[in-house]
Amino acid sequence: MVKRIYFISILLISLILISACAQGNGEAILMVTDHKPEIDGKALVQEYSLTVDMDKMKASFSRDQEFFYFAISGQTTGWIAIGFGSGSMDNSQIIIAYVIEGNVFLKQELGKDHSHSATTSNLLFDYIVEEEAGQTIIEGVIQVDKLLSADDKELQVIAAFGAEDNFDSYHQFRKGCILIVN
Repeated sequence: MVKRIYFISILLISLILISACAQGNGEAILMVTDHKPEIDGKALVQEYSLTVDMDKMKASFSRDQEFFYFAISGQTTGWIAIGFGSGSMDNSQIIIAYVIEGNVFLKQELGKDHSHSATTSNLLFDYIVEEEAGQTIIEGVIQVDKLLSADDKELQVIAAFGAEDNFDSYHQFRKGCILIVN
């Protein structure tokens, strides 16, 4: 019974926060929880403590003391990307991926101006990339201390997708959100 009430509470809070982001204020609260999403390429809403509707994309997030969990999906059979740490490409830590005939291609890059290039930083602890029924998804795990310092109160997130299977073509769609972290 306690688990059911906890689940319903998390679901209601998530729906309220989804509504807040959808109305244009661009901020959502990401609380620390003990729940760990399954990194399986499905990114079910109930797996994550926060889901943000970004029009043609959906971003889901959870966080425990050690790890930050994310899923980003978009209406594309081309590349999809998520960036952390800046409200634009410049200085964002970017994860970009696409799938060709079941083969996954993924890079972790650093944004510079309106472009991105190779970085020695390795954010991802674990990930999966899937493409199915016109949707591409990256679901991943990052150690919290690679994204946030103890003093950070927010995490800026950007997301985008393109129509082609490569790392260099221009995006068809992009959106951002600010996660308020505690």
